[in-house]
Amino acid sequence: MSLDDDYLENIKSFPQLEFIIPAFETAKEFNNVSVRKNGDTFQIQLTLMMESQPHLSKAWKTGVALDASASMRKAFGRRLTGDIPVKIAAEYKQKGWLKKDTRDGRKVKLFTRPAVDDARERGLVSTTPNTMDFLGPEFMSYLSRHLDIDGETTLIYWAGGNGDEIELYGDVKVDAHAALLIDGPEEMMFGKKTLLLPAVKYLVERFNKSPMTMLVFISDGRIDDLPALKQYTINLAQEIIGNKHNMVKCILIGVGDEVNEKALLELEALSTTTYLNIWDYMIVNDLREVLEIFAEVIRNTQIVAGAGTIYDDKGNVVKSYPGGLPSTFVFSMPISSRWFELELADQRIRQIVKVPKYVLGGSV
Repeated sequence: MSLDDDYLENIKSFPQLEFIIPAFETAKEFNNVSVRKNGDTFQIQLTLMMESQPHLSKAWKTGVALDASASMRKAFGRRLTGDIPVKIAAEYKQKGWLKKDTRDGRKVKLFTRPAVDDARERGLVSTTPNTMDFLGPEFMSYLSRHLDIDGETTLIYWAGGNGDEIELYGDVKVDAHAALLIDGPEEMMFGKKTLLLPAVKYLVERFNKSPMTMLVFISDGRIDDLPALKQYTINLAQEIIGNKHNMVKCILIGVGDEVNEKALLELEALSTTTYLNIWDYMIVNDLREVLEIFAEVIRNTQIVAGAGTIYDDKGNVVKSYPGGLPSTFVFSMPISSRWFELELADQRIRQIVKVPKYVLGGSV
């Protein structure tokens, strides 16, 4: 066997390997080149040392999805505050204006529209502030103005009915956000459960042909199908890293007084057995700073270069980025490949990939 054969056989004998290519062996255009062995492939994550290019940033298809489960009624300005005396409540019940139901896992009393109108006229109740009417247009304006390739953002409501219903509002162009009135779904009821996976699938499939998709989900963090969503995310990450699916980035925005941060954190910290991190999250505490925080959350997804293609040492394409390269990106290549090359415009950047001796126990 040649030295190369010994080296390759040695790598194959390790079920797992992970290392960072030393700075002095890293191409000057790259930074933090991390390598992880996964079966017969190396998964590679690196940062491209280039400044963000605003004129290239609009490479995404974007969507905003608003949680329309019952626990979000308050955020939509649809929850009543105040006190209805027992005598008047009995009057409403007699008229059929008061019903009982289970919504989002809670037993609730539901006042019909005539009851709400009557109670407001008597000065007994008022509605909560509609924070979604601020947040929805803010995020949609940011996405369509700065990131969306067509200058428009798709808006949907999710978690309606039994928790799995979706209501499509439509594609909203950047100059139409100021006129939006967002106070909840029109056709479906606020949901009894909060099932996020149907909304994720719907938007991922809607933008299936887009090279890069960015989706923003606004919720109070209650997710009733978290295990299924996590498994879907793992499968999606494997398809993306294997060049079988285009890039998808999801951001979960937590709003409300009782945000379930545990669920948000579980998604962000989810191990997909790849370097690819599909989910990020942020919690909205201060409406004035929401877009500043959002810009920081998506910082690593900012486009810093035009279309790029990555080749292995046999000249095979292992990953292509037709919409542009984000500052941090991930791909995989065969463990037998001695290097990869990134083709950008009229240049090729080669990066040698060799497992350090200390990782292999000093035997090579």
